[in-house]
Amino acid sequence: MASDTFLVLKPKTGLPPFKTETQDSTFSKYVSLELKSFALGYAQLGTLNQPGKLSFHTLDVNLAAGINSPGFLAMAGRGQSFDSMTIYARRAGSGGPGPIYAVYHFGTIFVAGATMDGTSGDNAITLSLSLTFGELAHYSLTQSSNGRVSTALVGSWDVVRNTVWSPEPNLDGPGLG
Repeated sequence: MASDTFLVLKPKTGLPPFKTETQDSTFSKYVSLELKSFALGYAQLGTLNQPGKLSFHTLDVNLAAGINSPGFLAMAGRGQSFDSMTIYARRAGSGGPGPIYAVYHFGTIFVAGATMDGTSGDNAITLSLSLTFGELAHYSLTQSSNGRVSTALVGSWDVVRNTVWSPEPNLDGPGLG
């Protein structure tokens, strides 16, 4: 099933200014970027008899390079972090936007690396970012018949403190309220 994915940025005060890069009616109100794809993962570093510490893999996102691309370079060079980022996954619909079904909320995010890929004849350069992060909350959502969130299953972890992470619930964000 087709999906639309958006990355909503929450930069700290004093960071390079970031601007929305989407025309989407829901997400254009936020500092949002449309993602082509993303990948994230984690690993338990222990053994069956001796659980270890959880480790997050990098968050890898692919998007069209745009007005925010230089800001990511500046942040990487200065070692600055975002307060938070949130990825929203929404069902694509022919009659308009579908419901949001997954939300990934990240805390303490650093730009670990970037690659830009352009091919002659393409309409856009692709920016691939690798991001490291310290906290993750994953919300799996279902909607009731009136379109409101009826169930939110949450899993979260803070690898810095090695404990459950309890961010402020963000279920009134874009398309969820």
